[in-house]
Amino acid sequence: MAIRDILKNASQSVTSGVKSQATAVSHAKSKDAEMKRLKGAIVAIDNELNSAYIQIGKKYFEHARTASELSVDLGVNDILLLAEDKIERKEELQREIFEIEKRLKDQVVLQQKAQVQKRVDEQMEKLDNAKNLGVITDEEYAVKAEKINRPLVNFEMIRNIEKQYEMGLITAAERNQRISDLT
Repeated sequence: MAIRDILKNASQSVTSGVKSQATAVSHAKSKDAEMKRLKGAIVAIDNELNSAYIQIGKKYFEHARTASELSVDLGVNDILLLAEDKIERKEELQREIFEIEKRLKDQVVLQQKAQVQKRVDEQMEKLDNAKNLGVITDEEYAVKAEKINRPLVNFEMIRNIEKQYEMGLITAAERNQRISDLT
């Protein structure tokens, strides 16, 4: 009976993990499509702005060529207003992209932390079983439990060390040593 329960729990854990990963992949793809759409909109706005800049340049050139003295009003106010609207829309789209990227990053972090939590839970379950069977003392249990929980407790610091390595700020040896110190 106990083996059946263990197998059932393992099967449910695997199924849950697969569903979670499938949902995450689907969500990431939809966010990726949304980001591509927003970046495409920014490119279109940039093209429209370039057209406006060309028109302003032409008007300035025409005026400078025919006028003996340059005046401030070149008749480009309507173009400037259009350009200002486009620039505001572009900034809005860039903020949306930033927010999407931030949400995706946060989602990845949560998934990573959930994986660490799962490993810690599995190891703690084994440790609890060993204690309940009398295989280890309370003192050994406390020492091992603290060591098992270190990756979860130091999760953010470990992520920051990984980022430093990815950015080339520390060597692989430094990364490994610093992570080893935290786990």
